Amino acid sequence: MIALPLPTQRRVLSRPPAGRERGFSLLEGLLAALLLAATAGGLLRAMSALASAGRDSARLGLAARVARAQMDRLHAAPLTRGWFLPGPHPTMEPGGSVDPGGTPVPGYFRYFDEEGAAADRSSAVYEVRWRIREGVSPGEDRLASLKFEVIALPFPAGRGPVVRLESLRVANGESP
Repeated sequence: MIALPLPTQRRVLSRPPAGRERGFSLLEGLLAALLLAATAGGLLRAMSALASAGRDSARLGLAARVARAQMDRLHAAPLTRGWFLPGPHPTMEPGGSVDPGGTPVPGYFRYFDEEGAAADRSSAVYEVRWRIREGVSPGEDRLASLKFEVIALPFPAGRGPVVRLESLRVANGESP
């Protein structure tokens, strides 16, 4: 048997014709990096704004919850001491202040922590103040009423939403 030589393949390395170069130029690479940086910066700003909106929403929810809880306490408290002791119940005495810049009136404010639980001044994140005013004095053909105002303020004078609630409680057979 006679051995025949096998054909050999030769690779020819040649340059592609003009206009069909492969790879990126330095300018294209810089433009791509700049575009990527601008997009990443926009995404970071959007994520930061979303996180801030989430925190503000949580603070607003807390402020509304503690203000509503105080309003519920005012509506649930008895208006009078009872048939044996005439006069208004001590928790329904008109007074208090809802002025955000003023000093709270003793007996008409409470502090709350970030969980919405009653707290002392050192761990408080919200202060709730309220004011009770007589709406209508009892008369022959009128029912007595009390007007409640409640405000929840960030404490200590921090950033956060302020919630203000107002309500009217009419005596039903009770007289303040």
